[in-house]
Amino acid sequence: MREDMEIIQKEQGELEKRKAELERQLTKRLLTQNHEDQIKSLAEKISAGIDSLDFGGKQELLRLLVEKVRYNGQDIEIPTIIPLGEQLHPIPRGGLRG
Repeated sequence: MREDMEIIQKEQGELEKRKAELERQLTKRLLTQNHEDQIKSLAEKISAGIDSLDFGGKQELLRLLVEKVRYNGQDIEIPTIIPLGEQLHPIPRGGLRG
């Protein structure tokens, strides 16, 4: 009887540890989902703002983002003020295609 009680207590302790780990994972997942939702919302707001710009506004935005444009007779290089490329995601040579 005593051995059965010890086995039950041991299993209960293991189950409590597993429950705590699952609760921790759930909390982390909920926080991640919340952050993803916030990022999606921000992206939608930025996209809507850009879509609402007239030609002059888009030119102004481009001036804020592009540091300078260089042409060496063969290639065009457009360094940006906000780092793109390898720091965020690689941009294939020749640009992005939609």
